[in-house]
Amino acid sequence: MTSNVASPEGWPGRHAIMPKPFPKEFRDDVIRVAENRGPEVTFAQIAKDFGVHVGTLDKWMRHARIEAGEQPGETKQESVGAA
Repeated sequence: MTSNVASPEGWPGRHAIMPKPFPKEFRDDVIRVAENRGPEVTFAQIAKDFGVHVGTLDKWMRHARIEAGEQPGETKQESVGAA
């Protein structure tokens, strides 16, 4: 059964459900494990072990590299300052 309520995408009857973000402490733990993994351990295995999508882990790792100044991009502090 669908409703006539428009979703943010404009499709009647379809509602966007956003999952709750993972706690910062959890993300930090997963990133630490990924950064200290052995050469035989893949991101896919770490993601599976922690129950996150490998794309999510990749995004977290990219953000961590930006925050550490190891990769170009806008840090959280720069983002907040621009608002």
